[in-house]
Order: sequence, then C-alpha cells, then structure tokens
Amino acid sequence: MRHVPQSIPMSTVGRTRKGAARSLATGTVLAVLGALLTVLGAPAAEADDWLVRPASGVFAVQGHGEGHGRGMSQYGAQGAATMGRTSAQILDFYYPGTVATQLPLTTQLRVWISGDTDNTTEVVYAADLVVKDDGTGTTIALPANAQRVRALPSGSGFQLQVRINGQWGDVPGLTPSTVGGPVSFQASATGIVQLSVPAGLIGYRGITRAVRSGSNSLTVNTVSIDDYVRDVVPRESIPSWLPAALQSQAVAARSFGYVSIADGPTGTYDLCDTSYCQNYGGATLNGASRETVNTDNATLATAGLIRTYNGRVINAQFGSTNGGWTVAGGTPYLIAQADPYEAVANPPQSYANWKGQLTASALESRWSSIGSFTRLRISQRDGNGEWGGRVVSAVIEGTRGSVTATGDQLRQVIDAPIRSTYYQIIDTEAAHLARGSLDSVSVSGSALLVKGWAYDPDVPSSTVAVHVWDTAPNGAQRLTVLAATRARPDINVVFPGAGVSHGFSDAVGTSGRGVHRVCAYAINLGAGSSNTTLGCENVSVGGPFGSADAVSVGVGTMTVNGWSIDADSPGTSIAVAMYDSSAAGAFGYGNYPATASRPDIGAAYPGAGAAHGYRVTVPLTSGGAHDICVYGIAANPDQDNALIGCQSIAVTAPIGSLDVVSSGPGTLTAAGWALDPGQPLATAEVHLYISGPTGSAGYTGTAANTGRADVGAAFPGTGTSHGFGRTVPAQGSGTNRLCAYVIASGPGAGNQLLGCRSIVVP
Repeated sequence: MRHVPQSIPMSTVGRTRKGAARSLATGTVLAVLGALLTVLGAPAAEADDWLVRPASGVFAVQGHGEGHGRGMSQYGAQGAATMGRTSAQILDFYYPGTVATQLPLTTQLRVWISGDTDNTTEVVYAADLVVKDDGTGTTIALPANAQRVRALPSGSGFQLQVRINGQWGDVPGLTPSTVGGPVSFQASATGIVQLSVPAGLIGYRGITRAVRSGSNSLTVNTVSIDDYVRDVVPRESIPSWLPAALQSQAVAARSFGYVSIADGPTGTYDLCDTSYCQNYGGATLNGASRETVNTDNATLATAGLIRTYNGRVINAQFGSTNGGWTVAGGTPYLIAQADPYEAVANPPQSYANWKGQLTASALESRWSSIGSFTRLRISQRDGNGEWGGRVVSAVIEGTRGSVTATGDQLRQVIDAPIRSTYYQIIDTEAAHLARGSLDSVSVSGSALLVKGWAYDPDVPSSTVAVHVWDTAPNGAQRLTVLAATRARPDINVVFPGAGVSHGFSDAVGTSGRGVHRVCAYAINLGAGSSNTTLGCENVSVGGPFGSADAVSVGVGTMTVNGWSIDADSPGTSIAVAMYDSSAAGAFGYGNYPATASRPDIGAAYPGAGAAHGYRVTVPLTSGGAHDICVYGIAANPDQDNALIGCQSIAVTAPIGSLDVVSSGPGTLTAAGWALDPGQPLATAEVHLYISGPTGSAGYTGTAANTGRADVGAAFPGTGTSHGFGRTVPAQGSGTNRLCAYVIASGPGAGNQLLGCRSIVVP
C-alpha cells in the first residue's frame, strides 16, 4: 500500500457506557490546538424564542430520528451499503479514528436471560443434556424417561428436580437433593439447550446456568462471542439488508458486547438480553430458528472483529435512525456529524421524520408547580442540524412559576409515535405569523451591529418588535429588544401595502471574546402564538478573524490558502491551525505562520500591514467529503483562539468489494470488484494482504479488469471490466486472514479497504 503520513487526532480519549464512564489513555494532541478543543467539542448553542400558549392549547411538533442518535445509524448503514460502501467504510464513518482488531474466537460472554422470571431455571431434557454442580464439578445423572429438569433456589444453593410423566420430583439417586451450585446445563451433541420461559421454549447455545443472586435465582447464558453476535444481529437489524450493513452491525454488536468484559468479568453476568444492552434472542423459539442465512454470513464474514481506539475496545453505540445528524457521545469516535446515508436507505426508514403534538394540559400535568401554562422557550440546542439541532433544555412558564426541563424530559410529554430530542415545536397558524430576515451581523467596536427587516401580514402597518438573542462562548445568553421601524422601501415592493418602515439596523451590546451565536426573532402581533426565526449568524468578537479562501487537492495532499489577523494585535502576524473532518476521522494540523504578503488585506485593514497570508499543505487522509476549518491562534496566549473560516471539498475515493475468499490446499483465492469513480474507465489496482499461523505476506498488482456486468449496471458509464480474481499462497494451514485494498489513482483519494475474510486453509 502507498504510505500516507499519520496525522494527529484532535481529541482526548474516553468511553461512555450506558450511564457509566470509564477513562482511557489520552491520545497525543497538538499543543497549539489545545485551546480549540472547547470550541470544537461544543458547537455554539442554539436557542428559540418564546412560544405563547395557543388559543387551542395545542402546539404542533415535527421531529427527526428515533433514540439517542449516537454512533452508527442502522438505517444509515443500509443506505451506505446501497451506495456501495463496504462494512469497513461504514464503520470508519460512524466510529472515526477506530481500527479493526481481531478477538480470539474462544472469547465468551455471560448474558442474563431477563425473560426467565419465575425464579427457576427449567430446561427440556434430551439424551445429550449434561447437568453439573459447578461448585464441585459433579455431573448429575438423570433418568432416561425424564421430560424436564429444573433448579430451584434452596437455602444457599439449589434443589434439583425432574419431571417424569407430568409430575415433578427429586432426581432419583441424588442424595441429598440439593447442591451448592451454580447449576449448569449443556447439550453435548446439538449445542443448544431448550430453556422454558413464560414466552415459550428458547434454545440457547453454550451453557445455560442457574446462578444465585441473594435469595433469588437468575438464569445466565455463557456463550462464545460470535454465537452471541449471531443471535443479536437478526434482532437488531433487518435480515434482508445488504451484506455490508449486516456486517457493520455484527462488528458494532461484538464491540459493544466485549466492552462489558474488556477489563475482566465481574459480578454474576456481563450484560443483559434486552434493548438496554442489546437484543439477544437465542438460537430458536419453540423449535423454530431465530437465525437467518444472511445474518449468519455477516457474523462469519466478520468473525472475531471488533473496533478499537488507542488499543481499547470502543463503546460502539448504535440506533435505528439519527434523523440526518449523529450526536456526540463524549469520546473521539462518537462525534456529531451530518449523516448523508439515512436518506438513501432502501427500503426507506420510516422514523427520519415524524409529527406529533404538545398540549398545554400535558405540560400542566407533568409540571403542576407552574399553574396554568402560559409560554415556553427552547433555551438551548446542540447546534447540529435543522432548527439548530437537538433540544438540550427548555423553559416552561405558567401563572405560578417556571421550570427548566431537559430536552428529553420535554420529549416525554410530546404525543408522537416516534420520539427523540431532535424536534421543533411550531404554531398551527403559520400563515399568519410575522416574517422577515436577519440580513447581517457584524462587530462594531464593543457591540454587534444587527441588520434586517420584519413585518406582520395581519397588521402590516404596525411596528414589529425583534428579539435578538446573543449566546456567548461560555453559554451566557443576552436578550435585546429592537423595533423594526427603519426605512426599507424594498419590503413594500415585495409585499405591497406593507409600508416602508420595517427595517432594523441597531447596535446590540455584547461581552466575551470568541465566537458568538446571534439569533433574531420577529414577535408575532396577529393570529398565531409563535415568533418567527429570522435567522442566526456566528460572529467572532475580539481575537483572530480572517478567511479560508480556497482548498486545492494534490496527490495525497491538500493545500489551504487564506489570511488571518488578530483584532487585539492587528500589526502582529499570527499563526493558524487547521482541522480536517472526514469519514476517516478528525485530524488537526498546526502551527502555520500567517506571514505571507497579502496587499489586499493590508489595504482593507489600514494599520494591520500586509503580512497576514497563509498557505497550509497537509496529508489528505481519505477520499469522500472533507470539512476543512481554519483557526487563528491568538497573539496573546491567555486569549481564546477563533474559527476564521471553513471550506468543504469532495475527494473521489475508489470503491469496490471483496466478494468471496475460498481456500485450497496451501492457497487462497480472492474475488471481487473495484473502480475509481474519478477515472471510471481505467483499470483499478488491488493489493492482497494475508496473515496466518506461520506469518504474513503482501501481494500486489492484481488488476480489476475482468468482466462484471453487474457492476457496470450499478454504476452506469463505468464499463463492465472491473472484476478481479487471484490465487496466492496461504501463510500456513489453519486460519488465515485475507484483506484486500484498492489502490487510489486519483489525487488525494487514499487507498481503500475492500474487506477482510478469515478462512481455514486445509
């Protein structure tokens, strides 16, 4: 593979697991970017204006997504697979910066079977059933005419009983009839024990145990991690989905399961079998298989694979759908980013957009201390996506007081079929609401100059008040009320009869250096109960400002040009740092001097001089979409650095798939397809890498030039000669692992992993 220099991840490392935090080793971070982490990790908060109680007492609600939104979207994985992404590429996108790591296939998990609620572990007798007292290692002999066997808590141990001819009794010949336990049940031939639970008979692989928990008994299934994943994937994904989506789910499920024992097993069990952990349903239900060919193949294709970050297994959270934006999870690999894949999932996911309602009576019932509800305001959003992103907090007021609720608490009183904190509460009479625009926000001395217009179509001759909310970098919010009374003849042209006095251009007081989020709202006068969002702008108060003028792409590199000045020290040249966010992860680069001559900047800012230009060339980590953001490093190290500009670029990356790997005596054969969308008629080059019991080897120069009509049909205009197949020597008999990479030929795209397979070589 062509070597790309390793860049430095701009984050510290941590892991969060469903309410418990575990700290991991800290990754290397560029010192010059340390002051930027707060800005990068916490986007500027959004806020809405007040919503007054409507006459009907009912607000309309529209929302996106289902659940927490962290990590992998399952429908997004299917959408990415539809676009030809491999499971490795899907996992790279949803867990950036993580790497594939192999677990021993003998790794085991202990799963609490929470549906066994009768305080008894009862299994179906079979000729190959082996029952043991694990405390002593003694095997319990059972009569051949037994129908069922059960372990009941007794004293500090268990009483063992068998059912014969429909009657329960002690095990014949077992004296005493109680054992210390735990009691284990295992099928020596079929490998599946039929457990009796209220829902029926569920067949579990591995060992099913009766384990004491205080005065009660729990049923715990000890199972190999891949058999566990085999029975998770069909319950967490849709088995008819594409292989890459199911394989991504298998790796995520295996990683999430392994987190529970990464630091060593503790307690009675490692994880539960419900959606609070992961849905684990066993191999059979009442004799019918719960496993499918597609999900079994996905488990086998990723056998033992997990994802790690800095050498530690990741908390691979996932959910059905995120509504188009993922949510930051407090670790470098659970980041907030736009998700382009959910929208192309096939079949389409039904939870991306939902509607509901919020009633005044529901608010009064949930928070009775407020009295009669009068108004509410979304006071903070996370800043990511439509409407300003997910709701973080809200203020709810009534005749007797007010309360502050979290976005999730407010979500719980919304009447809707699918709910998340990604929602907007809206007026049901939108046609009557005030309208207008926030045209610009600029810094004017120690204040902000806010310009725009607003008017209400119900009372066009009346003056509309404008609420301007300034959110400082520390989260503090300041409200300024303006009057839209300045001359704007253009408004009367667009809305005849509105009059000309509907503009505003006023100085708004502000405090705190750094990036401020300024949002303006037109206060409704006529029918309707909500105020109209005129717009939001980010503006830097004090400190560095400037521009990221252009980004160009070379072979394996990209170059950013622009300029930066520190408003507090305009005559001093400062440095800049760059932040590159893509599917490969988030990478930071610095310290780059902004000292190049820019006469245009010197002319625009007299007294600053011309030495404020920069040119930054860095490695390009991957193909696909990149968001490039440049930050100015404050001349005074005690002051905050500031975002001075961003650019988005799209780099064509090669695509393809490792479809099949087969083995023969001493050999492996790999087949699949590959192409570079930037040069669709050219022949792509594929490299194979093999590791096995006796070593590892790489094989280069496999040309993807054989006939693949299906690829040509899926990607019109690319031709049909993009298949590859090659037989190479194995690295010893036993389990070998083969990985295939397509080698990038276009500028900056980077080589792409097509897939890996583990296979036994005879």
